[in-house]
Amino acid sequence: MNFEEFTQYVKDNIKDFLPKEFADADVAIREVVKNNDEKLCGLMIRKTDDTIVPTIYLEDFYRMVNEGEKPLDSVMTELAEIHQEHMANSFDINSITDFDKAKSNIRMKLINAEKNQENLKDKPHRIMDDLAVTYYVQIKNDEMGNASVAINEDMMKQYGLTEEGLHEIASANMDMEAKPLFMDMNSMMRDIMKKSLPEGMPENIKDNLVDEALQNASAPGVYVLSNEEKYNGAAMLLSEKAMDMVRMNVGEDFFILPSSIHETIIVPKKDEFTLEEMEKMVREVNATQVSPDEQLSDHVYEYDAVERTIVRADKAEEKRLAKETEKAGPEPEKAVEKKNEGRVSFKEKLPEMKEKAAEQAKLSVPQALGKKKETALA
Repeated sequence: MNFEEFTQYVKDNIKDFLPKEFADADVAIREVVKNNDEKLCGLMIRKTDDTIVPTIYLEDFYRMVNEGEKPLDSVMTELAEIHQEHMANSFDINSITDFDKAKSNIRMKLINAEKNQENLKDKPHRIMDDLAVTYYVQIKNDEMGNASVAINEDMMKQYGLTEEGLHEIASANMDMEAKPLFMDMNSMMRDIMKKSLPEGMPENIKDNLVDEALQNASAPGVYVLSNEEKYNGAAMLLSEKAMDMVRMNVGEDFFILPSSIHETIIVPKKDEFTLEEMEKMVREVNATQVSPDEQLSDHVYEYDAVERTIVRADKAEEKRLAKETEKAGPEPEKAVEKKNEGRVSFKEKLPEMKEKAAEQAKLSVPQALGKKKETALA
């Protein structure tokens, strides 16, 4: 069956896999706009007295059936169990609607402004170059997954806040509760690869296997920035505490490569790293390793230690080159070309490292850091 036939089948038959009290429940299939204006198909099952219910996205379940990974009845049973599990772990609706209860759980995330024009229409946000800061109420975030509610304009008005007020609260919550995760790329890849190996394997054998896999794919001086939850971790770029930590470890100025909405890669400013190489690498990683709804940007950014701001690196580079050209004429361009000769390509280092680690661990960096079960609530 095609996807449309699958969703119709789910709608028509899901009650057969649910307890009898769902006989009169309303079953709906709706299109949901996710990050980067990705549209997903969601299943919602609502009894008369339900105030809030989970939205279960059907794309992955269709893939399982279509590729023969699971039989249709098995998928239907799993959909029913997921709904029951979330309803059993239901929460007080006042934790969202009552500002006094919601205040401590208000968070912010960093997304792409250009790719989220529809998504941003009804949501308070602020623009940072081609990125946007949005806000949500965190309901749950643990090893079982994540549940949250995006704050729209109506919720903000209900709270009696402006966007500035939301940003102030979310920033304060981040400083008090969010714990930055900052580690060098080599260490992170070692952890991912070791965790992928069988539990009973001796540690010395694990170490030897990882050392062999990473032997020709190290990226010294390259770091990963996220949060301990590894969820919406790119927002740590908005934390002064986190950025101060980065500055202490890598120096005043550095590049920021947007690995996904869940983490970023920090690269110190060194002559061996060219902006063109880094931008090409970001585009290739987005195209091959990051799901469309988790991509943050195809651009590279840099941290301005003087202004304590983040700017897009290509725009900053254009300004610098324009000033140099104005002062010295065409010669600086030749000097730059000569300076680039013999550089070690950053693209040759980091992607190779990711590829080798992914082959060993069967995970890419964005998948390992950011992929958690996510439940939308409605």
